[in-house]
Amino acid sequence: MRYFATLVIFVSLLSAQDASELNGHITLLGSDVPLSKKQEASRKLVAAGTAAIPLLIRALRDQRVYEQRDIANRMNIPGNAPPAPRLVKISVSDRCRDLLYEIITPIGSPFDGKFKVYSEQKLRVDDWDAWWAENRHKSLAAIHAELTPLVDEYWKRHGTTQNIRQAGEPAEWEGDIPIPKGARANPASVAPGASRQKTYEIAASVDTVAAFYTRHLRGAKRISGEEGATFSKPGSSVRLTRSGQGTRIIVSFKSG
Repeated sequence: MRYFATLVIFVSLLSAQDASELNGHITLLGSDVPLSKKQEASRKLVAAGTAAIPLLIRALRDQRVYEQRDIANRMNIPGNAPPAPRLVKISVSDRCRDLLYEIITPIGSPFDGKFKVYSEQKLRVDDWDAWWAENRHKSLAAIHAELTPLVDEYWKRHGTTQNIRQAGEPAEWEGDIPIPKGARANPASVAPGASRQKTYEIAASVDTVAAFYTRHLRGAKRISGEEGATFSKPGSSVRLTRSGQGTRIIVSFKSG
């Protein structure tokens, strides 16, 4: 018992020390130091992953100046008529928001195209406090897995920013069964005289997809097991099982 209490105190002290160090990096972002030191502090904050997220959210009200940046458009301008510099102040708040997106945005997508995008911003969070309250218990790997379908959707839509608030909304419907965003259909299989089935794969955990169906199939009967969950309605059902890509969604409709 004494060992456990000592371990708890040690972990608490270690967490406090880590938080203090991360807060020191945020303080540095608005200090009068070379930009290279601020960039190094930024890299350390991103490397800290979820540990830095609540501290960065708290800093979204920090209006100190991170840097001054020239945003004058110099594309396709004759060389003898360069535009005058247009300096804007980038606040610590702006920088911390960029770092938050850098932490939570999964890297890479099979749909990444070599084309001009509508927007360079892949994801949008409208309320960081509310988002963190819902996701603080998750690992960074789990967050990335859940947001991968939105990043894929960003590329599929030629660089259209995806709002994370809408991640839990249906992308389409199979009859009276909603299909979550990011789910990819496999060829449909039909069992004559019994039921019609269609299978989807999605890069998200079974728990996450089950929460989606709990929200959107309120009248369905749910049966949970070690391998997944099943939601049943009169005439239709959806079964969730783990797969190599995350979760397999099997939608079934009774014939006739």
